[in-house]
Amino acid sequence: MQSGNVALQAIEQEFIVRPPTMADVKTVVSFFNLCSLELEGKETWEEAELKMEWQEPGFVLERDCLMVFTQDEQLVGFAEVWDTAEPRVRGHTWVQVHPEYRESELPQYLLAFGHRRAAQMVPAAPEGARVVLRTGFDVRSEWVAKLFEAHGYRPIRYFQWMVVELTDVPEPATMPDGVVIRQMQPEEWKTAVFVQDKSFEDHWGYVKRSDEEHLKWWQHYMEHEPDYDPTLWFVAVADEEIVGVSFCKGRITEDDDMGWVEDLGVLREWRRRGIAEALLRHSIFQLHQRGKKRVGLGVDASSLTGATRLYDKVGMRPTKRSIVFELVLRAGEDLSTQTLAK
Repeated sequence: MQSGNVALQAIEQEFIVRPPTMADVKTVVSFFNLCSLELEGKETWEEAELKMEWQEPGFVLERDCLMVFTQDEQLVGFAEVWDTAEPRVRGHTWVQVHPEYRESELPQYLLAFGHRRAAQMVPAAPEGARVVLRTGFDVRSEWVAKLFEAHGYRPIRYFQWMVVELTDVPEPATMPDGVVIRQMQPEEWKTAVFVQDKSFEDHWGYVKRSDEEHLKWWQHYMEHEPDYDPTLWFVAVADEEIVGVSFCKGRITEDDDMGWVEDLGVLREWRRRGIAEALLRHSIFQLHQRGKKRVGLGVDASSLTGATRLYDKVGMRPTKRSIVFELVLRAGEDLSTQTLAK
């Protein structure tokens, strides 16, 4: 391989490099699906999904993304970096390269773009706070692991899909004493998303963001997520208060027959009463009633709250597995959840 600056100059001479615009959505989705077909044998991206991500509050398309084209205008490389939530102590980066160019200098070039963008995050973080840059990818993507490891990233966590096949009518939920599970009412959405946020404080990696940012993000989701369905948002109510939530979708891009549990959480003081299990079973039952053949969700494989035990109990089994790599940009106090609070 060539040395750093020489390699960067060579890429910029050989390829066309520019940030994307919204007019590039179709081209980028086609490129992502070309790569997902190679890995998974199916397309996993849709245009509406990418539009939603690119319009997320705080995301600046011309600053946070980069595309690389051949001279005949074939997209062969893409990178993005984002740090859209206060306090800005954790950025995320993602790199995708056409299979025919993964042994070239192009992956290093895209990674260097990410690092230049990430350097802007450090001054914006609270003084004395630890600042990191993370990336997550399918464990089968060996070329990605080699790329990031060669640049100082280290694996820190595994996540996985868990899926239950609905070959029979699922077992209905048994409601805990004093608890009612029902569909969320439209006027309750702000309360519901705050309960979701509060319930996730015990999840590894959680970083508290302002209430204003939290509401802004969820409002953006509800307005732009193509598969958002408020009739699949369920709440557990006790003492006339929402104490748990299950936010579901009726499909995912990869599988029209799969319902998806996007977020499942119960407030700490209401745990160990069977509410999470009741919410999950209720969600699975409702998705089955809508004709879904399977239901899935994503989970931290080493969940601090033991979530995987619950998912095992309702018949879910692990399928896809991903890994998170981390690069420390600045040492300091870790503001994210690492262990269960006492």
